[in-house]
Amino acid sequence: MRTVLGFVAAILASMPAGAAIADEIVTVKTREGVTQSFTLLAPDRPVASVILLPGGNGKPRWTS
Repeated sequence: MRTVLGFVAAILASMPAGAAIADEIVTVKTREGVTQSFTLLAPDRPVASVILLPGGNGKPRWTS
């Protein structure tokens, strides 16, 4: 968990202070009666993308 927090902190620290981030909650209808929502964070000039798709119970099991 510390590794993940360190990674997130490093990413946030590398972003310019004036970078605008548009955050939006997007809801996708996957099938009748079922939707999936996620938060979309999009900086003005992105340099990389990270897409996390945890499975099982939804808790990622990162190890170092």
